[in-house]
Amino acid sequence: MASSSVPPATVSAATAGPGPGFGFASKTKKKHFVQQKVKVFRAADPLVGVFLWGVAHSINELSQVPPPVMLLPDDFKASSKIKVNNHLFHRENLPSHFKFKEYCPQVFRNLRDRFGIDDQDYLVSLTRNPPSESEGSDGRFLISYDRTLVIKEVSSEDIADMHSNLSNYHQYIVKCHGNTLLPQFLGMYRVSVDNEDSYMLVMRNMFSHRLPVHRKYDLKGSLVSREPAIRKRLKNCPPLRIWTFSTRTRKYILVKRRRKYFWRS
Repeated sequence: MASSSVPPATVSAATAGPGPGFGFASKTKKKHFVQQKVKVFRAADPLVGVFLWGVAHSINELSQVPPPVMLLPDDFKASSKIKVNNHLFHRENLPSHFKFKEYCPQVFRNLRDRFGIDDQDYLVSLTRNPPSESEGSDGRFLISYDRTLVIKEVSSEDIADMHSNLSNYHQYIVKCHGNTLLPQFLGMYRVSVDNEDSYMLVMRNMFSHRLPVHRKYDLKGSLVSREPAIRKRLKNCPPLRIWTFSTRTRKYILVKRRRKYFWRS
């Protein structure tokens, strides 16, 4: 993306008025143009800064195009990308060379709408303030400043899996009208900084951002090595694992009317 600046220009303005004798006096007035300021998303990590910039750019581009009446098969293969070189931002704000790619923009736009999330609210949640880092076992895990969205760094294999299942996932969300206990996927992106690709998946935060969480579990399908580490037990509201879940006397029952919200392939 080429960056352009407006050079100072000289505008001649003839000021008419009676001068000495029968002539008119004229003078030249210089007008200086100030280069337009561009909003910079400040983040300590260049990768996060590029991600926030790219999301803002993507939402702005989508806002110029009306949503399609219905999604076509090509929408599930589409992508939008931009490459930025030698822009005028300072190094501490954004790197001088980067690339940003959004996967299936119209599909995720439609999903956000079905989950009741306005694009402008989505943009504000991600970009008004930089997200905070949260502890994750695999890759980076970020939480938006208002705690409504989570951003997880995933692998290229995860992106390929999402692509292959996205059509079925979308059909299910349409069928259940967005009322599901499945993760609510809202955006899928690739950020390239210093010739290194990172893949980011945005989801709605399953935990309430208004109510305190007293107990949470990190459940997996195995009891092997699932006892939480001592350092994690000392944390405030640590993530309890399936070993603790299975050994406590408290029973958890999923009522029949809620079972239908689980996706069955």
